Amino acid sequence: MIGSRTITLRFPVNWLVAIVIFAIAFVLVYILGPERWHPFVIFGTSVAGGSAALIAAANALDARVSGVQQARITAALGFIASWLNPHFFHAKTSGRQILNWFKEHPNGREQLQYVDADPTLRANLSDVLNVFEALAIAIDVGMIDEEVAKRFFRSIVREWWHQTESYIKARRAERDNTRLFKEFEWLFERWKT
Repeated sequence: MIGSRTITLRFPVNWLVAIVIFAIAFVLVYILGPERWHPFVIFGTSVAGGSAALIAAANALDARVSGVQQARITAALGFIASWLNPHFFHAKTSGRQILNWFKEHPNGREQLQYVDADPTLRANLSDVLNVFEALAIAIDVGMIDEEVAKRFFRSIVREWWHQTESYIKARRAERDNTRLFKEFEWLFERWKT
């Protein structure tokens, strides 16, 4: 690592072929060479075998780390795809209507009454808020790549929290449940700056 740049060296060597060639060379030297070379050949074979094992282990770890990171990125893209899914369009459209009403009526009690008056509005708002709740949990436990999710969702999370905060706090008080949408609040706090 030099500064903020990473340098990766790649060698076009097939390690399996190199190991086979070294093994054949050691066998030939052991058989055809003078007997005084035998201890050096045995030592060289041990070192080469150990090195091959370490290289194989390092390659396996690198592949595993790359696979895990790729899975986390894929999971983040899955959240984005769910948000953009046409089946979720109605909930988001209804949610946008609710947010606009909340902007004009910032009182949490009034917001509760407005949403509770229409079960469809309430269900759609809950669906949207639950997406943010699930996103926060997935980030917190490391299931998804936070940077990918943040690039797409940050402004959305901030806007939705600002517009629904009074509603959420009123709903918490109504249900006497301080944990209600707490993960969503955690995500907003994490991404607000």
